[in-house]
Order: sequence, then C-alpha cells, then structure tokens
Amino acid sequence: MWRHVCVGKLVRERSTDVCVSGRRPSGTRRVLVRPTERVQDKIGAPATTSRRRRCVAKVAVRHHGAVGGPRERSRIGQRSVESRPRRTGHSNARQAHKCTTRHRVGGRAQAKSPATGSYRRYVQGKKPSLSLSAVVSIETCMVLAQGEVEIAKAKEAQDNLALRQEVKTLTMRLHDAETSAAVDEVQKQLKKETKLRFQWEQKFKSLEEQHQALMIQVNDANRKHELDRHVAQGDVETYQNELAQSKAKLASEIQTISDNHAHELERVKHAMGMRHAQEIDELTREHDKQLKALQTSENALLATVRALEADRLTQSAALADSATQLQAVQREAAQSTRRIKQLEASETANVKQIASLQAELDALKTSVQAQMDQAKQAGIAEATAKMHAAVRAAVEEKDQLAQLYAQEMKARRQLHNRVMEMAGNIRVFCRIRPVSNVEVTSADSAQVVTFRPNDPHVLDLTVAEGQKHTFEFDYVFQPTTGQADVFEQTKALVVSAMDGFNVCIFAYGQTGSGKTHTMEGPATDRGVNFRAMDELFRVRDERVRSGNVECDMKLSILEVYNETIVDLLDDSPTGERKPLEVRMGKQGAYVENLMEVEVYSASDVDDLMKLGHSHRSVGSHDVNEHSSRSHLVVSITITSSHKLDGRKSLSKLHLIDLAGSERISKTAASGQRLKEAQHINRSLSALGDVIASLGGHSKHVPYRNSKLTFLLQESLSGNSKVLMFVNVSPVQWNAWESLCSLNFAQRCRNVALGQAKANTSITNGPNAATSVPKPAKAPSSKQGGTLTATEKVRVSLAPKSPKKDN
Repeated sequence: MWRHVCVGKLVRERSTDVCVSGRRPSGTRRVLVRPTERVQDKIGAPATTSRRRRCVAKVAVRHHGAVGGPRERSRIGQRSVESRPRRTGHSNARQAHKCTTRHRVGGRAQAKSPATGSYRRYVQGKKPSLSLSAVVSIETCMVLAQGEVEIAKAKEAQDNLALRQEVKTLTMRLHDAETSAAVDEVQKQLKKETKLRFQWEQKFKSLEEQHQALMIQVNDANRKHELDRHVAQGDVETYQNELAQSKAKLASEIQTISDNHAHELERVKHAMGMRHAQEIDELTREHDKQLKALQTSENALLATVRALEADRLTQSAALADSATQLQAVQREAAQSTRRIKQLEASETANVKQIASLQAELDALKTSVQAQMDQAKQAGIAEATAKMHAAVRAAVEEKDQLAQLYAQEMKARRQLHNRVMEMAGNIRVFCRIRPVSNVEVTSADSAQVVTFRPNDPHVLDLTVAEGQKHTFEFDYVFQPTTGQADVFEQTKALVVSAMDGFNVCIFAYGQTGSGKTHTMEGPATDRGVNFRAMDELFRVRDERVRSGNVECDMKLSILEVYNETIVDLLDDSPTGERKPLEVRMGKQGAYVENLMEVEVYSASDVDDLMKLGHSHRSVGSHDVNEHSSRSHLVVSITITSSHKLDGRKSLSKLHLIDLAGSERISKTAASGQRLKEAQHINRSLSALGDVIASLGGHSKHVPYRNSKLTFLLQESLSGNSKVLMFVNVSPVQWNAWESLCSLNFAQRCRNVALGQAKANTSITNGPNAATSVPKPAKAPSSKQGGTLTATEKVRVSLAPKSPKKDN
C-alpha cells in the first residue's frame, strides 16, 4: 500500500523534514513510499552506517508556525521526535498526530502505519531484504531525489538570501528595539525623577507648613512677650509707685524720728540744765550761808565797834561833863586816860582786824565765783558729752528697734494677709474723716481717735475717761490720706475681677462719716467707683490689644429704698419706676427685670452713673445735709474669652454705698425721714445678724430678713472677695457711734467666707467644659434685659425733679 510523503527543506532547522499527510504543504514535494520501504531510501538520504542514522527516528511530522496545538516529544536513541499540527490541512490536529505516533517497546522503536494500523518493528543495524522491482523503484526515486536535491539547493539559496534579508530586518528591528528599550529606560528614569521631585515637593510643602506654624508660634510668642512686657512695665510702675510711697513714708518716719530726737534732745538738755541749776543753787546756797555767816560776824564786829564808839562817845561826854571836876578827880583822870589809850589801841586793832576780814571776804567771794564758774563749765561739758553719748546710743537702739519692728510687722502682715486670703476673711479698711467746720466750733470737738506712728493697721478710740479701745484692721487711713492713696490699696482687689473672681466692695458707717465721699467723691476728686471703672477699662484695653482676649462689660445700677428695689437706669418718661423683686435661680440670687447696659469705655459708665444719681433718693436732717436715704448697688458683669487656651470667665464686681446708721435722738427725724431711718436701721441690723451667724458658723443664715442681705447673699456666702470700708468720725460727739461701727467692722473681719475661686471654664481640648457659667439673671419683660451698643441706647441725663420731703 502506498502513501504520500511530502519532503521539504526548512531553512531555520537546517534539516530535512518529512511530512506524511494527504495534502502537500507549500515548500515540499510529494513522493510515494511503500509500507515496506524506508523514507530515507526514497528521498535519497546518504548512506551511513551509523546506528542513529539508520533508525526511523528521522521521520517526523513538523510544521513551523502552527498555533494552539499540543506538542509531543519522544526520544528514539538520542533523537527527538516532535509533532505539531499544521496551520492548514486537517481540521482536527489529531489526524496529524495519528500519522507520526511512535512507541518504544523494550528499547526498540515501533511505528504504527496509518494505512493498515499495524505496527512494524524495525531492528536497529539491519536492512530489510528487497525485490528487483523495489530496487528499480528505489533507483528511480533516487534519480528523482537528486533532481529534487538540485531544486532544493536552488531553493535553499533563495531561502538563504531571504534569510539574510530577514536577518537584516531583524537586526534593524533589534536595533529599534534596543533604541526603544533605551527610551523606556529613560522614561523609567524620568518617572523615577518625577516621583522623586514630587516627594521633594511634598517635603518642601511640609517644611513650608512647619515654617508657617513656627512663624505663628513666633508671632504668638512675640505677642505674649509684648503682653508680658506691658505687664512687667505695669509692675515696674507699680513697684516704682510703691517705692516712692515707701520713700515718702520713710522720709516721714525719718522726719518723725528727727522730731522725736530733737524733742528728746531738748528734754535731755532741759533735764541737765535743771540738774545743773539745782547743783548751782545748792552751791550758791552753801556760799550764801558762808557769806551770811561772814556777814553775821561782820555785823557782830560792827556792833562791837558801834558799842565801842558809843562807849567812847559816852566817855567823851563824861569827860566833858567832868571837866569841871578834873582837879578833884586827877587820879580818876589819869586812870581814864590810860583806859582811853587802851581803848584806842583796842580800836586800832579792831579796825585792822575789820580790814583784814574785809580783804578775806573779798578773796573768798572771788574764789567762790571762780570755783562756781569752773564747776559750771566742767559740769556742763561732762553733762553734754554724757547726754550726746546717751542720745546717740538711744537713737541707734531706737533705729535698730524700729528696723526690727518694721521687719517683724512686715513679715507678720504678710503672713496675716496670706492666712486671711486662704481663709477668705472679709478685708476691712478703716478710714477716719477730717473734722468738719461745724464740729470745730462745737463743744464736743475733741478728737478721740489716735494713730500709731509706725503702724498703719492699729488705731485707739477713747470714748470716755479711762475707756480706751484698740482696733486692728487690714489698713487704717488717716484724715490726711487722699482718694488716690485709698484706691491704691484697693486696686489689686478690683483688678482680680478681670481674672474671673467675684468681688464685692461696700462702705459702712454712721450718717455723715464719709461713705459716699469714699465710694464716689466729688467731680474733682473721684472715689473708688470711678477709679475702679477706669482701672478695669485700662486693663481690658491692654489685654484686648494683645489680640488674645475678648471682653464684654455690662453695667446695672439699683437702690434699695424702704425695702424696695428700684432700677435707677429705668428712664421712664413718667418718672415712675416699678419695684423689682429678688429671685433665686440656679446660679444664685438675681433681680428680675433689672436692666443691664453694655458699656465700652469709662465715659459710658460716667454717663450712666449721672443718670442713676439723678434718680437716687437723697434727703437732709440735723446731722447730714445731703444724706443718702437708700443703699446704692453698682454692678458690672465681665465676660472674658481667651483665644490661646479657649478659657472663658464670668465675674461680677459689686460697688455698694450703704445708707448711714442713725440715732433718732440726734437726727431729730420725723415723718418720711423717720420711716426711712427705721428701714435703714432695720436692714443694717439684718446685715449685722447675717455677719453674726457667719461668724458663729450657724447652720441657718438669715439672708432673707432684708432685701439688702438677700442681694449680698452671693457675695457673703463664699467664692467672692469682699472688702469693707468702715468710715468713722474722729470727734467726741460721735464717739459712741464710732465705737459701734468699729466693733461691727471687727466682727466682719473675723468672718471666714472660704477661699475665693475664679469662675472660668475651658472650651477647647480633651478636658474642655461643655458650657460656660451663665449670669444669675433672666430678664423677661420689656423693661428688663440687656441693652447693647448696637442698639444705640441713648439715656436722658436731664436733671430730674427732687423728691418732696414729708
């Protein structure tokens, strides 16, 4: 049985491929092979004795360029047989595989014939026996094969040429591929550089953000430094003012010490002079005694001389009388002559003795005078030296004692202030007013208040003979102290309201003791209220200018008149103001429907204060011509927010001018004035009961006994800094009233309210509070509420008609 075998040359493999198929692929030729013939013999393969060349392993079906078919590989000896389906021809690739399936059995190669389906065994190294016809056919095939070989060589040359062309094309393509690979490499490098550049840009942006953050921090630090510098400048100015005050106080103390020294020197001189005068008087008396003794002896001698002279005269008279009897009594005459001679001799001796005594007396007088002068000079010099030494020692000891006393008092005062601040005691300042012109001319104008020269915290009050009372306060202002010095001691407490602390300052005392002057003062010499507002706005402007703080202030003014609360900023056209009520809220007591006006400067406060004073109740009586008949309460609410740490604070500053306590017997009040005095004394008595309960740590404090104490409940119940001015008259006529005021102030000073805390909260950060404490007020009506500057509220400052006195 014959089968067609396509024989062709493949340029790439450089080997002869034999394809057994029903169709002839391009580039091959068709030959007929009998089942018993070898393909190598048919195609004219060169004869070889090689064992591998003789095997049928050379026969294979191969088609280059086929896509998608399975590849089978088998080994016959050292040769490989591969099978691929053709691109064209059989529709099923298995038919191509059937033609060339090879099997190995026991080291021998078997081939399955596609025609008969039986296996033929080929024995390596042996040739089959052939007939004559087969030999002829083989020779014919060999001739044909040689022709085909020639044709194949020509075809091979063409194929070689085509292959060279293809090699060139492939070389060019390879070059292009290499160039494109370089371009790809460059593009990869460019992408890498671009990515690196993007990373650097990101780093640069992050550095710029860090730089901006650092610049913000630097600006914040600069602003903080500027604020600290302003605060430091304020502290320096405060220290300079304190230094100036200290110098002034030191100068006054030096002047006082100098005056005391001069007074002490004068006293010592006077004492030494008195002592020396006594010694000189004693010496003079002693010498006078001696002189008197000498004068007595001289008088005795003179008496003797006078007696002798009288005797001589008597004898001369007797001689004259007995001249007639001379003859008769010659003997007696002779005797008398002898006696006269004796007497004359005695007289001469006596005269000489008198002269010597007079000279001795003159010498004694001269000696005594010299001794007296010498003793006087020596005594004066010794006494002066001793006096100077004693004065120096006393002055040095006094200076040392004064220095030690000042240091001890300073340390004691600092410790006391620290203890009082920790305990939250009510601070008490005592102010003594000057003597009025009316009191100067009165009978009881003697001053009963005295001060310690080196201790501004103690005063003595003498009520009656032998009744002296000593009081100690946080500070005592003398009548010569000005308004600026008073506020200088109060300024630190006022400024603490800007830091979130509730502050209450009130003035207490009898009528006419200077409370209104201390709190308000005249237009030319402002008191605590106006100076406190100026200081608050000054501190607020400094903090706002730093850019880190926002601050709002609202002002309200009310009075408690006859146990009725009246809004003094209610400028109704009819002049009738409705009474307000005190309510209890979550944050404490508040006045319902009380008007609050937002203020932006001290001038706004001044205008509102003028309006409030035009509505205040003022009267006159026998003690005070312009007596306040109500309790005035000026309140300012401060709301601050700090941008740096998100801290917010809400605080209140209450400035209260209490009405003066009165004695009906002195004021001679009647009618409406009597009713007002009774309400005033009742509210002040309720305040005294509250202070007594707080001082006694009572469980129940009667705040509701009066509208005044109900309003002061927030300040007196703790968490507030409280300062009390007790104003006192210095004269005897008001001594008992002054004693009552000072005793009440002493009780207030012993009340411990607890340490005050700032009303602050933080709205930023992990521990931030969710809300800020709200003010204890809830306005609801038309008259109540808050008036802001945007509403341009204009209040009338026209003077109102005064209230008629009944």
